[in-house]
Amino acid sequence: MTHAQNTARLTEGSVAKGLTGLTLPMIWGLMAAVSQPIVDTYFVGQLGTQQLAAMTFIFPVAFIFSSVIIGLGIGTSAVLARLIGAGKWDDVRLTNTHGMLLTIMVVVVLMLIGLVSLNTLFGLMGASPEIMAFIGQYMKIWYGSILILALPMAGTASLRAKGASIAASAIMTVSAVANLILDPVLIFGLFGAPELGFAGAAWASVGANLAASLVGAYILIIREDMLDFHWPEWDAMLVHWRSILHVGLPSALTNLISPLSAAAVVSIVSGLGEAVVAGFGVAVNVEAFALIVPQALSAIIGPFVGQNFGAGSVSRIHQAMRQTLGVAVGYGFAVAGLLAFFAHWIGAQFRDDPQVIEVTAAYLTIVPVTFSFFAVIMVVAGAFNALGHPRPNMVFYIIKLVLLYIPLAYLGARVYGFLGVVYAAALSNIITGVIAFYWYRKYFPGIALRAHNA
Repeated sequence: MTHAQNTARLTEGSVAKGLTGLTLPMIWGLMAAVSQPIVDTYFVGQLGTQQLAAMTFIFPVAFIFSSVIIGLGIGTSAVLARLIGAGKWDDVRLTNTHGMLLTIMVVVVLMLIGLVSLNTLFGLMGASPEIMAFIGQYMKIWYGSILILALPMAGTASLRAKGASIAASAIMTVSAVANLILDPVLIFGLFGAPELGFAGAAWASVGANLAASLVGAYILIIREDMLDFHWPEWDAMLVHWRSILHVGLPSALTNLISPLSAAAVVSIVSGLGEAVVAGFGVAVNVEAFALIVPQALSAIIGPFVGQNFGAGSVSRIHQAMRQTLGVAVGYGFAVAGLLAFFAHWIGAQFRDDPQVIEVTAAYLTIVPVTFSFFAVIMVVAGAFNALGHPRPNMVFYIIKLVLLYIPLAYLGARVYGFLGVVYAAALSNIITGVIAFYWYRKYFPGIALRAHNA
């Protein structure tokens, strides 16, 4: 291994250049990752409104399982970044390996739970028998391949901790490109492939994740040397699991709040009709794509804060936070204007149904105005996680989703229909964003200083 590989990449040089070097590849990688559900939505939308509605039910449930993997990755990344900053490279490899083993064990359990609860869960969400038939086709394939999904997701988290954001983005790009190619081929039976219809979208995801897993294995094992293949010592593995779960478990639980809340809101929206469900699904997928820059900033601020904490550079942490929050807020306002202008056009690209288009446009005109507040939540939560303080992240999302969004969406839907759900989403972003910024200004400087002195 070269000396350059064994260097904490984020503790020296210009803060702005360091953040930019992390953020641009991460934006590209997240564009690739977030494009996959959009690509699925686009091609499935060509099959019919019921199939498009089925995808709306599927996405929050699939994200429940992905969120647990992401949460464990956040825990692993937070530990690794501090170890890298301190130059403890043997511990980096061991901790990363033990983190991957933990992820595999958890994913196997989740797969079994998902298969057993399939009909019950979607029934509770309000899926009709006709839509349930499509959901069953997709989820039985997806659950059976969830381990393939877990490996590249865990690998990208480890690479981000090291500052290797280009490598992490490469894994996500491979998955997205493979999915873009396989979706139309398997859904519509192009180039002699079998015409699998709705199930073809699931098989395309399997193929895409398999390609990403192979690339990720090469990068982690050969190029970055971030895995240790010695037989694990139980005591050491338990120590590493505890350190990972200290941040990873609260992060996983917090991440679960988002898809569970999304599932609850889909259940609320399901009472308004299949076309409303379909339009809502289009809108939230476009929203996820539009929030790529704040997501990228949230993802990179953790490794930056973690490595500089490990190296004792508290001033660089504060400088990075000021710059990151400024970019996140400015981007949020800019993208809101673009989405409002193109809202109806965007809806028409997914389904030629006037009600689907109007629902999509209503959401994309109103909710993005509050993206800057949501961006503050994401960046502040990522920074606290990096210092080993996952509680603010959990508090923010409990307030935003459980205390505000779900009850307001329920009441709003009963009084104002779908517009009530839209205003509930916007109001929850604003209130929680203000709370997150206050929390950051009041508590973050003291926590960073105490952690450094300790």
